[in-house]
Amino acid sequence: MTVGERTSSGDLLAGPGHVRDTPLPSQSGNSEILGASVTGAAPIRSLSLLRPGDRLTVTTGQGIFRYLVLDQRYGVATCWLPSSESILTLASSTGEGWWGSIDPSRVLYVDVGLQGRSVVAPGGRPEHVSPSELPGRGDVNTGPFVIMWLRVALIVAVVMVSLWHRWRLWRT
Repeated sequence: MTVGERTSSGDLLAGPGHVRDTPLPSQSGNSEILGASVTGAAPIRSLSLLRPGDRLTVTTGQGIFRYLVLDQRYGVATCWLPSSESILTLASSTGEGWWGSIDPSRVLYVDVGLQGRSVVAPGGRPEHVSPSELPGRGDVNTGPFVIMWLRVALIVAVVMVSLWHRWRLWRT
């Protein structure tokens, strides 16, 4: 899959995104990639299938790199591995059940470690990202969808109540 350089909620609908203020994959430090497991094309819905010992191949502009899955955890964003190594953290909601996709404690983090030597980071990388690029924040495009679905829910509720008054409970 192709990974973009943005991580706002709207950007993650198009595919996974690299958190811009973290090192690029294959460079020293903890690189983070976020993705959607339920919405959009759900490109990393099978993230929960990765187990320690599994292997991943990552291709960047600096070459092809092999990674080994080290750890899998839920709800804890902090990577406890040494930052002097090249670690890639993949994160997504689990999508298990109707509540799993929105419950922050059900965010799955998978740490994978670079097998081999890391490469030198190019200069000019951002040190901070704007709050609008943080997942679930600042996406102004979601307002109309929320309003639309609230209207749909209200219409369904009105129809159900009117049917209940007409036909009573068992037919409704």
